[in-house]
Amino acid sequence: PADGSLNSYIKTRTLTKEQILDIGQQILEQLRCLYKLTPTKTVPAIPRYLYTDLKSGNVLYFDCGTEENKQRLKVQLGDLGSAVSTPKDGLNEFISTYPAFEHRDGGGFYQIDLTDLDVCSQVTSYQLGMLLFSLIKDTTDKGFLFSDETPDRESPQVKELNSKLDSLLPGLSNLVHYTPGKRPYMFSDDSLKTLIETHNPEEDLYSSSSTVVGSKKRGSVKKKKKKGKSSRKKKK
Repeated sequence: PADGSLNSYIKTRTLTKEQILDIGQQILEQLRCLYKLTPTKTVPAIPRYLYTDLKSGNVLYFDCGTEENKQRLKVQLGDLGSAVSTPKDGLNEFISTYPAFEHRDGGGFYQIDLTDLDVCSQVTSYQLGMLLFSLIKDTTDKGFLFSDETPDRESPQVKELNSKLDSLLPGLSNLVHYTPGKRPYMFSDDSLKTLIETHNPEEDLYSSSSTVVGSKKRGSVKKKKKKGKSSRKKKK
């Protein structure tokens, strides 16, 4: 049994840079393991387990004692039932706690191909970056969201986001790069630290597949059309 969520932990205690980076590594390993699992038979079928509601309230911690916690705070992803993306009406829903720059066109529900590693990597990268940022920014309940739906990369909030992440590890802000194709590829076997140290932010990892394929650019996420008030779901 866990002792609580990271959301409650950071309200009373401070995490060091090393702890935050280690938490990021633990979470990344778990996200990869989930994605590699073969989903059980469900109706409708789930092609992949992609965790799409990554936030401090959904990450559980285990209190192993003051000294042990200082060395390593053990964490585990929670709320798998609602945080893992599931199909709806034959489409895969993506509900983001931290909508990425390219998704901030009104928010809500997005269609995402869970078998497209490009898209899944971009989504995972951004949400992990935002989680790590929230662990060092403040201890409030409210997550960090941009005031503008399409924030400019030179806006004060974007600069704050990048500077805070880079204070943990130079280049960590690439996780939340303004251009989704320039974020590190999250589903390799490399550690988070290695991904950051070896990543070239000038290279678009998906440039070779950015041409139009099947009426959409690979790596994009389609906004789901709402059918009416009766079919609307409450936004997270």
